[in-house]
Amino acid sequence: MPRAYVIAVWVHSADGYRPALPAGIGGYNVLGGFPDTGVALWSVSDPVATREGVTQVPRSLVTLLDAARGYPPAMASAVRHMDRQGPSTPDEFAAEMEQVLRQRLEQQRDRRHCLIESAVTEVGHRDTGEFVWVVGYRPANVGREVSWMAGDFQSYDDNVQSFVVDPDWLAGRFA
Repeated sequence: MPRAYVIAVWVHSADGYRPALPAGIGGYNVLGGFPDTGVALWSVSDPVATREGVTQVPRSLVTLLDAARGYPPAMASAVRHMDRQGPSTPDEFAAEMEQVLRQRLEQQRDRRHCLIESAVTEVGHRDTGEFVWVVGYRPANVGREVSWMAGDFQSYDDNVQSFVVDPDWLAGRFA
């Protein structure tokens, strides 16, 4: 089933912060995990364009979001960028996200990102034998040398020994 993307405003409830989505709408947060940004991008299973209070994502951004599923480092970089932004309206959020995601996708041909096998399991993030996107290597950051991304488009830093890779090869790739 095709998914739709909507922009939801964060609201405070008795259970903490939650997106202001109509009752019965299921989905998952694509980005905007922090309420201080004001809004979040959600992937939902129900087309909700006609529902009051829900901002449908412009078709041009949907196209970029779907493309980024094939190149997750672009999405992870855009997520980091958007999570550093201050409060914004849904329209401002969509415009900024579209611009940033387009840039990240266009820049992919110049990037060194690669898939590398995980040597460890981190529950909820990666399994032994799973290939994850490695997006950076900084040997000077002992214990946190490798920057990689999980399926939730978040970036993490771990030691190089937690991957099946020659550190010298990785250093050459990210030199």
